[in-house]
Amino acid sequence: MLQESSTSVLKNNDFRLLFLAQVTSEFGDWIARLALMVLVLQRSGSGPMSGLVMVVAMAPLVLLSAPLSPLADRFPRRTVMMIADLMRAILYLLIMSVQLSVPVMLVLVFIANSCAPPFTAARSAVLTEVFTDLSRYRQAQSRMQSTSQIMNMVGVAVGGVLVAILGPIYALVLNILSFVLSALFIAGMKTGRVAISTMKSRQAMGVAWCAVMHNPLVRRAALLPIFATIGAYAAEALIVAYTERYVGRGWLSLIAASVPATTLLGFWVIERLGLPIVRGVHVSPLITLAGNVIALIGLMAPLPAIVSALMAYIGAGIIFSQFILSVVAVVQRVPDTVRGSVNGLLQTGLTTGILLSAGAGSWLAAIFDERRSLALLMGCSAAYSLYAIVRQPEKGEDAVIGSAD
Repeated sequence: MLQESSTSVLKNNDFRLLFLAQVTSEFGDWIARLALMVLVLQRSGSGPMSGLVMVVAMAPLVLLSAPLSPLADRFPRRTVMMIADLMRAILYLLIMSVQLSVPVMLVLVFIANSCAPPFTAARSAVLTEVFTDLSRYRQAQSRMQSTSQIMNMVGVAVGGVLVAILGPIYALVLNILSFVLSALFIAGMKTGRVAISTMKSRQAMGVAWCAVMHNPLVRRAALLPIFATIGAYAAEALIVAYTERYVGRGWLSLIAASVPATTLLGFWVIERLGLPIVRGVHVSPLITLAGNVIALIGLMAPLPAIVSALMAYIGAGIIFSQFILSVVAVVQRVPDTVRGSVNGLLQTGLTTGILLSAGAGSWLAAIFDERRSLALLMGCSAAYSLYAIVRQPEKGEDAVIGSAD
């Protein structure tokens, strides 16, 4: 049975404000990322030092997601998001307006990006307050994830043009304004104004860990985006090297665009079908298995080079599209008092998995080549997907948001 389009969730005023905050904030993130790399390059004259911006920006997601995300449960989620946005605006204003040394700039970038884990946890958790109905929550998640994919496709291009036209300093002004505007949107929300939990961070993370690992369905839903996507994230890390070697640089834009485009299509199909179960089997591992098999066929079959490359990266896009179902399966089964903390655990695991997948892909490519290394990692991901299908939890999946086992 087809479901109502996710566009309908925008009729909810709180979600519309949250959605607008996401669009402005993520667009500002892309501008800031590029502007900071240019600014560091100008001040240091070092390409490798400029590349450290990405490392410093991602480090808080690995190191601080777990300890900071419980703030989204202990304090009002609306307040957590507003403070995180305003702190980032102040820190980027300091970076922009004061002639700082590059090491000091990188420290401030790290502190600014440390606001992201509690913000993301609060935004994810408050969505369950906005929509208590499971189907509407799934539609809202689809809209949020689709928007992120669109920003991935256009953010780099538009951000690069703005940095080139305005220069890094004025581009950072736009980033600061995006955080202020995001905070203003969030200020208008009626939900998320009450603290959900009184637990301290360590206690909250312990309860969150038990909520994830002691429920077989939740555990599988949480681990699937980490272990069934190893090959897909390695493919993203090797996309330039793979394209250069096998099809030529001229095809890079098409191949790169095929990943988010396929993911968007997958989101739309999942949203329209609206069913998390196919003949008693949760579809998430079926999706990751299908994506990995398609990629493996493209990598191993004697096909034209461009067809092989497109199949490999379309397969990666299919794998990423299962993220919505995994998130829904986790959120609907954990207590509201630790949903922010659970988000922190998932973010830590996912980011660590991305970094390890990229590292494994690069290491194997140095030993073999890009095609064989990706085939090996896609094979491992397919094996885990098959394991997840065979080892089905006995518990059903008909719980509603707000329930806990």
